[in-house]
Amino acid sequence: MFRRTKLVERGQNHAPMTREQKAPYVTIRIAAMIAVFSIVGCRQSTPESRAFQGPLIQVETENIDLGRVSTDASVRPFRKITIANRGLTPLKILKTESGCACTLPEISSSVIAPGGTAQLTLEVKTIGTGIRSSVVRIHSNDITRPTVDVTANWIGVSPFGFDAVRLDFNSMASKHVATKMVRLQSIDPTSHPQCRIIGWKCPRSEVAVAFNAPLPVKVGADTELSVSVSAGSEPGEFLAPIEFVFEGCRDEKRMLNVSWQVQPEIDFVPKGLVLDGVRNEGVSGKFIIATRESIAVEDVEWTFEPASFQPTLKTEIISPTRLRVSIIATCPDDREILNGAAIASIKGKKLSGRIPIAVKVKSGQ
Repeated sequence: MFRRTKLVERGQNHAPMTREQKAPYVTIRIAAMIAVFSIVGCRQSTPESRAFQGPLIQVETENIDLGRVSTDASVRPFRKITIANRGLTPLKILKTESGCACTLPEISSSVIAPGGTAQLTLEVKTIGTGIRSSVVRIHSNDITRPTVDVTANWIGVSPFGFDAVRLDFNSMASKHVATKMVRLQSIDPTSHPQCRIIGWKCPRSEVAVAFNAPLPVKVGADTELSVSVSAGSEPGEFLAPIEFVFEGCRDEKRMLNVSWQVQPEIDFVPKGLVLDGVRNEGVSGKFIIATRESIAVEDVEWTFEPASFQPTLKTEIISPTRLRVSIIATCPDDREILNGAAIASIKGKKLSGRIPIAVKVKSGQ
């Protein structure tokens, strides 16, 4: 009885399922199959799987530092980098593009076999100074990376230049001559062996240039020249550019600025004087005379302009080249304002100077 009951129970468990009962199970199985096929399909269509079967580009470096590059057109530094094919089919370099005319890319082979390499040569032609960069773009049939950018960086520098941008002779006495030496430095003399200085010019006749050899002078590490300034008699501050002309390196020109000051033969501090006061009491003031050479009080002779202007002067020594002058003046006639001048001359030295003096007076109460 027990055994029969068990068979009946098993028979009931294995009874055929109705259509309505099977529907949920069928839906689940179909969804699972779709998911499996989707995953397999995605794996087969990824770029990584395709790249494994096709070409794969590898560049040795994507940043090149060329350092200091001369602006001399006859000097074109270059750098070579390796391009490898790590894929299973030939890598084709379709083209190379440069961001500017200053970089010239050239590939040794446009087709690279699997496991093979080619050389990309980057030649630089810089025309400006300072920090420079250019991007070279490589186009290939690598579908995972169809373009690769290689950036070249460098600093453009002049092939040669003076070790001083400006020669300052500072203060000079009139008709005196001063000389300074300057060196023409070259980054690499071997890069422009035919470069020579063929001449120079300056708009001011006070400036002269002499070289350590007759012109034309070859530009090298030991190129030296002297610059002389012959100060004129005109006082003031002066700036003169010297233009040097070269040949054999390119149409090069270099400028060297020269500056100097010419002190007056007799200088006054202040440059002018204004005296204010009451007419009948007179007006007074002080100024200083400065000269390049030692002077004594008795060496100074005075004249005045206009002739009606006749002040009283008292002179004392401050130093061998400086005198302090005290002045007392009045306005002639009934004028309230007089514009005059005191002119100092040094005996036996042909030195003279002039200080403007204005006198302003008003009537006393």
